[in-house]
Amino acid sequence: MVKALITFSIMFAFGINAQHQMKTGYIYSKRNFVYRSTGTFSGAITYAPGLLLNSNQTNYYAHGLGAYHFNRSVSVQSDTYWFLNSPNENSEDLQILRSNFGLFYHFNNTPTGNWDVKLGMLPGITWYKNEESYGSKLLRMSGLSPSLNFVVGYDYYVWDYFHFFAQVAYTHTTIRGLPVRSKRLDALLFSVGLGFQIQTKGWFKGFE
Repeated sequence: MVKALITFSIMFAFGINAQHQMKTGYIYSKRNFVYRSTGTFSGAITYAPGLLLNSNQTNYYAHGLGAYHFNRSVSVQSDTYWFLNSPNENSEDLQILRSNFGLFYHFNNTPTGNWDVKLGMLPGITWYKNEESYGSKLLRMSGLSPSLNFVVGYDYYVWDYFHFFAQVAYTHTTIRGLPVRSKRLDALLFSVGLGFQIQTKGWFKGFE
C-alpha cells in the first residue's frame, strides 16, 4: 500500500510538472510569434509628401508599394508615386509618375523579432508633363527619364496580416529633351502608414 502511494505521488508530481512545462512553453511560443518570415508578400497605399531639392516646392503623392521577402535578409520591392497636388505651385496641368523596382537588405535577419530596418536601391523611370510659361509663350513640356531611388525603411509587424511602416526615399531624376532646358526633379519622399502582409510559403524555394 505504501509503495503504491509513493508510486502514485511520484507519477502525479511528474504529470503536474509536464503539464506546467507544456503550458509554459505554449505561452512562451505565443509571446515570441514572428509575423514576418520567408515567403511574406507585403503592400500598402498611403499619402506621401515630397520635398523637391532643386526648388522651393512641396508635392503630394499617392504612394503604392508591394514587396516580396525571399528570406529575412533580402526582398524585392516596387514603389509607385502618382502626383496629386502642390500647395505652393500651380499644379492644374502638372502630372508626375514615379515608378521604381529594386532590392532591399534587411538588418533583422535573425529568426526572432517583428521589427525590421531595411536599406534599398531601386532604379526606375519618371514621367513628367506640365505647361510652363517662358516670356510670352506657354510651352507644353513632357518627358520620360530614368531615375534612381535610395530608400531607408522601418517596419513593425503587429499581427498575421498587418504592420506599421515608415520610409524615406531620396530620388534622383532629371527630365531631359524638354523645349527649353532639362528639369531637375530630385526629391525626398516621406511615407508612413499601415500595411498588410500575407504568407506565400513555397514560392522561390531555392532562396529559402
